[in-house]
Order: sequence, then C-alpha cells, then structure tokens
Amino acid sequence: CTRTIARVKRASIILCTVLLMGVQMYPKDAAFRQKAALTGDTEVALSSVPTPISLELGRTNDETGSEVDVDREVIEVVPDFRVITNVLDRKLTFFDFLAPKINAANANIRQDRKWLLSIQSQGLEETHRARLRSLAREYKVADDLKLAILLRELMLRVDEIPVSLVLAQGATESGWGRSRFAREANNFFGIWCFSSGCGLIPLSRDTGRTHQVARFATVADGVHHYMNNINSHRAYADFRHIRATLKPSEPAGIALAEGLKHYSERGYDYVQDIKGMIRSNQLARFDP
Repeated sequence: CTRTIARVKRASIILCTVLLMGVQMYPKDAAFRQKAALTGDTEVALSSVPTPISLELGRTNDETGSEVDVDREVIEVVPDFRVITNVLDRKLTFFDFLAPKINAANANIRQDRKWLLSIQSQGLEETHRARLRSLAREYKVADDLKLAILLRELMLRVDEIPVSLVLAQGATESGWGRSRFAREANNFFGIWCFSSGCGLIPLSRDTGRTHQVARFATVADGVHHYMNNINSHRAYADFRHIRATLKPSEPAGIALAEGLKHYSERGYDYVQDIKGMIRSNQLARFDP
C-alpha cells in the first residue's frame, strides 16, 4: 500500500511538471489578432532576442462543412541567420526553413479552392452556407452577392501563390531572415499594422506616421497572413487577374511579380528586384 501511494505521488508530480512546461512553452501572442496591411519595409537591426517557441493554429472543417480552429502544438525553431556567414549556406537554410511553410499555406488554399469547385459543379447545400460565409469574410468578399457572382470572385482570390515568388519577397523584405522584424516579430514580409501595440515601431519611421510592423506568433502565421493579403487586398487585384489568365507554360513567379507594383513605394523598381531575385537564385525550382 505504501509503495502504491508513493507511485501515485510521483506520477502526480510528473504530470504537474509536464502541464506547467506546456503552459510556458506555448505562449499565445495577443498581437497576432491585430489586422495588418501589406507594404514593403525592411529594417535590418542586429539586436539579439531569444527565438520564440509558439503554438500554431490549424484549420479543419466540422460535419457541416464550416471551418473551425483546432490547436496544434508545433515547436517552431527559427534559425539565427545572422550567424551563418557563408552566403550559400544562409540561402539554403533560408529556403529549407521557409519553403515548407509556404507549401503548407498553399495546401490550405488548395483545399478551399477544391471545395469551391465542387460547389460550382454540384450546387450549394444548405449545410455548406456557413463555410461559404466564412470564406467570404476571410477573403473580404461581400457575402450578400448572388451565388454565381460570389463564387466567381472567390475563385479569383482563393488560389495558390508560387513558392518562388513568396521566397523572393521573404528574402528581400527580411534581409534573408536577419532583419529585426523577422527575428523579433516573426514577420518576414514587412507587413504593417496600425493598432497600438500590434507590433514593432520601425526605427526609421517618418515623422507623422503611426504604423508599426506586425508581430506574429509564428513565422507560419506571418506567411498565412501575407498570402491572405495578396489574395484579398484591393491593391493586388492586378496580381489576381494575371494569375487567372496565366498560361501553364509561363514562369508563374516572374509573371505574377508584375502584380506587386503596389507592394513597395519603389513601384516597378521593386518588381524588377523580385524578378531578379527569382532568376539569380533559380527559385522556379521550388514551384510545382
């Protein structure tokens, strides 16, 4: 009996310790819930901060087809790209780190697009209306449109973004993962936000401006937010129309870079830089 009580006590201690570690290892960053807008703003400031370990949110659908959030514990280890002095090694590490997150975000988009295609061909059942409204909100489309018009607009928006293009922008905006924003805010794309405390204040922010650079709980969250903005913001309507008319033989990343004139204040010069980044690093090899 005494041995049994001792075993129970030891088991209780272990269980409490594991639960406590779980609480400490996966903090949720409230700033992630702030709405952010895209722009091109890279700031490389080499201050040292610990690499975050966070909880990543996954998505699934319930029995009615409505989207619901599920917590998925993921330990995200972000390399310290500053200490990788060999340029080729740094680039390879950057691609190995970011490409899987881009592919995962595209996989979610592909799943939603496949569902929309089934609605177009088979019609909308009453049980699927909640999911359709959810997608309309996510992609900033009015859900009171006629079904045919709503589906047509969503099909323009719910589509994949070439890995080559996302890698090129991520490398450009984050200085190959070394920028202050990438390290302290998991923001590899220069995404702005405008609510107090939503992110980091740029060190070189012009007088009179109030924007911050958005903070994300994980780099994967930042990738998802960036791709959603490209797919929904009115500034990238040209991007989406280019994508809708793209021929299979065309290099997708190069062609779609033309739709990013409004991503940076540098306009077409920025577009040329992104194209150059794709070509010089042969990033088309990452596209399907």
